[in-house]
Parts: sequence; structure tokens; C-alpha cells
Amino acid sequence: MKRLLALLCCCAVLSAQAAPEVKPFVRGSVKEIAAARQGQPYILAFWSLTCTHCRDELKLLGDLLKQHPALSLAVVSTDPPEEASAIAATLAEYRLERAEAWVFADSFSERLRADVDRKWHGELPRTYLYDGNHQATAISGKIDLQQIERWLRAAP
Repeated sequence: MKRLLALLCCCAVLSAQAAPEVKPFVRGSVKEIAAARQGQPYILAFWSLTCTHCRDELKLLGDLLKQHPALSLAVVSTDPPEEASAIAATLAEYRLERAEAWVFADSFSERLRADVDRKWHGELPRTYLYDGNHQATAISGKIDLQQIERWLRAAP
């Protein structure tokens, strides 16, 4: 019984350590994300807990991060901040613990979307592939592996 209890405690500690920190995404956060990656290509992906296609994309991004550990990836949930624990658990489920995780922290989501891209109307998933000069390719809907592979080959 003591061994079982010790095993359960270890599992709880490990899963707590594996959960990514989820930062509040506010006006200016997109500039903060870019500034931290000056001169580097990166992926910025927007998703939601209630979006079924987003789950497919999270799986693809998790697989991609496993294949390319140096890939710079930021994922932003458009859910309310109160969902941070569910967001962290979902990211852990898809092996995205190393991705920088954010959550919309303004109830006026239109303001946040406009700060990212004035042409974005809220469709999810929404992914931006940034090259080393921070020129973005915006993709609404599910991305596929071929799109990302082409981007990876073109990125310096």
C-alpha cells in the first residue's frame, strides 16, 4: 500500500512538472513573442479547447516538435483564462510542454485578434508561419505536414 501511495505521489509530481506555464495573452503579446525570437523563424498557432480541428493540429504540432526539438513554437488558446488548467493538460496530452503557451486574457477577443492580424476574424485553428525576417504566412483551418515541411525547408 505504501508503495502504491508513493507511486501515485511521484506520478502527480511528474505530471505537475510536465504541465506548461500558460501566460496571459493581452494587447502587445504578439510583439513580445516576436521580440523573443528576433531573426528566428517560428510558428504561432491559435486554438481552442472546443475546436475539434484544433486537436488535429495540436497533434501535428506535437509530432513536429518531437522531430524538430529546436523548433520555436508559441501556442495561444482563445479560451478564457479560467480554463488555464484544462489548456495546460491538453497541451501536455499532445506533448507540447516545450511550446510557449498563452491564453487570451481579454474578454474583448476582437481587440486581441486585431492586434495579431486585422484580417483574422476568429476562425480556428489559425496558424502563422514566420520566417527569419518575421514575414508571416497566415493559414486558417487545419495545416498539413507538407505545408510545414515546405516552410521548414525555406526557413533559414
